[in-house]
Amino acid sequence: MKNEDQKLKQSKISMYVIIFIAYYFVNFHRYAGSMSAPVLIDELGFTPTQIGWFGAIFTYCYAFANLPAGILIDKFGSRKLIAVLYIGAAVGTLFLATGNNYAMILIGRALIAAGIAPVYVAACKVIAEWEVPERFSAMNGYLMAFGRAGGIVAATPLALLMASVGWRNTYYIFALISLVIGIAAWILIRDKKEDKIQQGANPFKGLGKLVGQSQYWLLVLFMMAATATVQNIFSNWGGVFMIQGLGYDANTTANVLVFCAIASATGSLFAGTVVKKTSPRKAVMIGGTVLMIGTATLAFFAPVLSQTAVFTVFIVMGFAEFYTISTGFSLLRTILPAKFVGTAMGMANFMMWGVGASIIAQLWGAWIPEDYAISGFQTAFTFHAVILLVGLISVFFVKEKTIPALENL
Repeated sequence: MKNEDQKLKQSKISMYVIIFIAYYFVNFHRYAGSMSAPVLIDELGFTPTQIGWFGAIFTYCYAFANLPAGILIDKFGSRKLIAVLYIGAAVGTLFLATGNNYAMILIGRALIAAGIAPVYVAACKVIAEWEVPERFSAMNGYLMAFGRAGGIVAATPLALLMASVGWRNTYYIFALISLVIGIAAWILIRDKKEDKIQQGANPFKGLGKLVGQSQYWLLVLFMMAATATVQNIFSNWGGVFMIQGLGYDANTTANVLVFCAIASATGSLFAGTVVKKTSPRKAVMIGGTVLMIGTATLAFFAPVLSQTAVFTVFIVMGFAEFYTISTGFSLLRTILPAKFVGTAMGMANFMMWGVGASIIAQLWGAWIPEDYAISGFQTAFTFHAVILLVGLISVFFVKEKTIPALENL
C-alpha cells in the first residue's frame, strides 16, 4: 500500500510538471504577439489592420478550438488532446519561422493557437480529477502563476533572443520545444479513467444544459470582458501602444512587459488565498474593479501621464490580470460539478476568446489610425472600461453554489 501511494505521488508530480510546463509555453505564445508585432511592422511592413488580424487570428482559432476540445477532454481525457495538438503547435511555429508573406504568418499563428488551446482546460480537468474541490483554487492559482511566468520569456528575453539570433531562428527554437512537450505529454499524463466510468458523464448532454443556465452566462459575460481586456492590452497591443503610440524604445517596453508578467504571476498566487478568505465572487469583483480603473486611467489620461505613471498602471493591471482570470475560473468551478469541467470551461473559453477577445482585437485595428495616434488607443481603453463595468454588474448576481440542473445529469 505504501509503495502504491508512493507511485501515485510520483505519477502526479510527473503529470503536474509537464502540464505546468505546457501551460508556461501557452502563455509564451499568447504574449509573444506583443513583442513580435513591432518586428513584423518594421521588417514586413504590416499595417495596423494587418496587426489587428495577426492578433485576431490567434484569438479566433484559440476560441474555436476550445469548444470541441473541452467536450473531447471530458470524453477521452487530457493526455491525447494535449499531446497531439501540442505537436500541431510545433508545426505552426515552423510556419511562423519560415513565413515570407502575410498569409504564411497568419497560418502559423492559427496553428499555434489551435494547438495550445486545450492545455488550460485539460489541466483544470486533471486537477479536478486528482484533487479535492477545496484544493482546486490553490492549484489553479499555482498553475496560472507558473503559466504567466511564460509571459516573462515573451518580453525582454524574447526581444534579446530575437536581436541575437534573429526572429526566425527564435521561432525554430520554440518549435523544437513544442515538439518535445507534445511527446512528453503523451508519455507522462495519466487520466483518471476509473472516475469517468463511475461518473458516467455525457459531455454532449451537459453542453446542451449549459446553454440554458443564466448563472453560467452571467459569469461568462464578465470573463469575456476581462479576457478581451488582458489579451488585447497585454498580448496584442501593449507593445504597439508604448512603442508606436507613446514613442518608448523597444528595450524599455520589453522590460515593462516583463514586470507586468512578474506582477501577473504574483497575482495568481494570491488568488487562492483571497478566495479562501473572502469568497470566489468577491475575489473576482476585486480584480475586475482594478482592471476597470486601470483602463479608465489610460483612456482619460494616457497623453499626459509620465512614463513612470504609465508603467505603474500597467504593472498594477498586470497584477490584477491573471488574478482576475484565476478567481473567475475558481468561481466557475464552484458552480460546476467536476465531471463537466472540460465541457463548461471549453465553452467558457470559446466565448471569452471567440466573442470577447477576437472580435475586439479587430476593433482595435479599426480604432488605431495609420499614424498610431494616441487618440485611437484612448478609444480602445474607454471601450474596455465600459465592458468591464458591465461584467462586474453581471457577476454580482452569480450565486456561489453548484447549478442544480448539472448535478443530476
